[in-house]
Amino acid sequence: KFPRFFSAFHGRRLPRIPLFFARFFHELSSVRNLRASLGILSLFALFTVIFLMQQQLTAWQIENLNVDPQKKYILLYKVPPWMEALEAGDECVITTNEKLLPSIEMYDAVVFSSESQINFPEKRSPDQLYVFTSRESPLYTKNNYQKDLMQYNLTMTYRRDSDVFWPSGFIADAAIDASAWEFRPPKWKHAVFEKYGANVKLTSIIADKSKFSAWLKSQCTDKSMRIDFMSILENYIEIDIYGECGRLDCPGTQDECLEMVERDYFFIFIAENSICKDFITEALFSAMRYYIVPVVYGGANYGDFLPPHSFIDANKFNRTTELADYLQRLASDPTEYGKFFWWKKFYPQVRTKRTLRGLCRAIQEFSTRPARTGKIANIQSWWQDDSQCAQAPKIQLI
Repeated sequence: KFPRFFSAFHGRRLPRIPLFFARFFHELSSVRNLRASLGILSLFALFTVIFLMQQQLTAWQIENLNVDPQKKYILLYKVPPWMEALEAGDECVITTNEKLLPSIEMYDAVVFSSESQINFPEKRSPDQLYVFTSRESPLYTKNNYQKDLMQYNLTMTYRRDSDVFWPSGFIADAAIDASAWEFRPPKWKHAVFEKYGANVKLTSIIADKSKFSAWLKSQCTDKSMRIDFMSILENYIEIDIYGECGRLDCPGTQDECLEMVERDYFFIFIAENSICKDFITEALFSAMRYYIVPVVYGGANYGDFLPPHSFIDANKFNRTTELADYLQRLASDPTEYGKFFWWKKFYPQVRTKRTLRGLCRAIQEFSTRPARTGKIANIQSWWQDDSQCAQAPKIQLI
């Protein structure tokens, strides 16, 4: 047997001399005509020189890349534009430029988004990691995942059973360094209520509110029956609907809009477009930065993500009429209403920005595992499992 030579980059083998050369040696042994043998050997020598020149060029390119062997190189492959601005810290290099390295096979990981049509690159090195990502629910991802079996090594989504948990935001106490924008599993304190009037700022904010509730609606379609829910609820309470599909326009930026809601309204509805486990959009965490009580409608166990007594979960009520009655009582009682903001003293950090720091760390750790190339057998059954999402809410729409 002939030895197999290879070049290495960043701990990964570059493509070897094509297989047909190995077969070529076998064929040589069966050639009886000496002239034919010499001719074939000459051709082989020519091809070998050309191949080695190509390898030398690749090595020259690599030397001039200024590559840091301690860092992981991650390619965001044809992802939506919003992902391009995400940072990953100092231990990884993130890029959307396939040409940053001479070959796509040289990247430690390639990231795919469910928001884009997923088509895999033609080439992949044996120990390269493929990462499945999604910030949307499976009800709003259109890819045919049947073709993606045995392709992915890691998942990064809003679901807590992902390899990399990727929430739309989080709340942290003052002691945690939230500048890294990384989620930390919370250990919530029991609600501690101040005597009403002790917090002069809060007392003034509540006293200035004059309107009941607002809903900032950005999508005109849904798969959660939230439009039906809000339509029925409007029969019992006042709901001002802002946004492209609403009756009112919100002024200025999102922050300016939320400042207006904080000033004028007691409640803000956060109604998700999907009733799926762990699915919470950025809208909720954005609202939590203000003195507004959020009424949430979705499929998450919100107590795992938010401090106790900081929100109202619509699906904890039997009927919409019960929810409406409770909200009316709360709005008329400043003392009880004010208790929903107890947590701001203990958890002042509300983050609403995603990063790729968790992914960077996971790839660093994954590279040390004995079985580096373990793959997810069936991404379709994991991601589109029927048990993940409900078609209707628990609250009765009556």
